Amino acid sequence: MIRPVGHDHGFDAVKLAFEGGPLSRALADQPDDIRARASVAVRAAFAGLPGERSVMIDGAVWIVMARNPCN
Repeated sequence: MIRPVGHDHGFDAVKLAFEGGPLSRALADQPDDIRARASVAVRAAFAGLPGERSVMIDGAVWIVMARNPCN
């Protein structure tokens, strides 16, 4: 099942991109001017991927659950 993750719950898609994942790690030690330029570039890229109320990014995720049989 494919479902969009909307940013209409008070989330900013660019802010979320900068707070976790590979982009946050790549920019972690960069100066503010580089981070600002990256923010502009990410916002421009996201503008080309609009959903009705979300940013539609191609991607996939695995959700894995495990149980301890001893409990």
